[in-house]
Parts: sequence; structure tokens; C-alpha cells
Amino acid sequence: MRGRAPAACLAAILAAGIAGAAAQRAEPGDAAPSPVAGWVETAYLVDHGLSLDAKLDTGAATSSLDAGIYETFSRGGRAWVRFTLKGNNQRRATIETPVLRTAHIRRAGTGLESRPVVLLRLCIAGRTADAEFTLADRAGMAYPLLVGRSFLAGRLAVDSGKTFTGASACETAAGR
Repeated sequence: MRGRAPAACLAAILAAGIAGAAAQRAEPGDAAPSPVAGWVETAYLVDHGLSLDAKLDTGAATSSLDAGIYETFSRGGRAWVRFTLKGNNQRRATIETPVLRTAHIRRAGTGLESRPVVLLRLCIAGRTADAEFTLADRAGMAYPLLVGRSFLAGRLAVDSGKTFTGASACETAAGR
């Protein structure tokens, strides 16, 4: 029996420490927990008043946007890109924005692909922030927008069993 008493004592000390740490995290004034979004949500490109259905993908680091055909050009000595998006309700918006950098993406069976990366203001489930997007042809994909961890981290938790949980939370941000 003597061998069990120290183990029970150690278990009690650990349990008290874990409970104390949990209580510290739950104190008033701490940041609110991230809202829970579904694996598919309506996303809003705030500055363009455009809504798109988006797949929230915790397995992807960067977000990707279906730009279809895009045109690169120079403005003020910087690289820019122009593309047209078709959002929900068939609404279209032509976007011109600076290119932040070029991403080199290795895709299975196709080799290395270069894509421009742009910064756009995004709102999902009431959370708004600037997000980096690689521009790609996502015509064969189910959703025109893929939102990766760089936007999700610290903003949204994803429940893979839900869809469209925060659909109306960004309507004011999109000017609706």
C-alpha cells in the first residue's frame, strides 16, 4: 500500500494544478474564445462588397482565391494584378491591387506553379482582418475561396460538422 500513497498524492497535486490553470484562463477580462464557424461559410471581401462561399481549411497555410484569368501590370514601379470575381448572386467585381510577392507552389503531378499573392480585407462569421491570398484558377473546385490557417488562427475555430453558422455576421461589413 505504501507505493500507492505517493502516486495518489502526486495525482491530487497534478489535478489541483490543472484545475488552477483552467481557473486562471477563465478569469474575467481574458480574451473571448474564438467563435465557431462551419467548414463552409459565407465570406465577404469587405472593400469590394462581394460575398463568396468559402471552404475553411485548417490543413492549408495560406488562403487561395479563384481569380480565373488575371492580368499583371506595373503601376508606380510596383507589380499589380487585375482580376474579376463572380460572387454569390452572380455579382461581379473587378479588383486591382498590388502584388505582395510571388508564391511558388508544388502541386502533385503538375510541378512548380508560380502564383501572385495579394492582400484583401476579409470577413467571416463577424471576424474581419487583412488576409493574404494566392490567386489561382479554382474553377474545378467546389468553392471559389479557400481560407487557410493564416486567417483562421486566433480568429475562428472550425467545426467540421457544421456549415454556414455565421452567414449574416458580416453583412454590415460588406455594406449590405
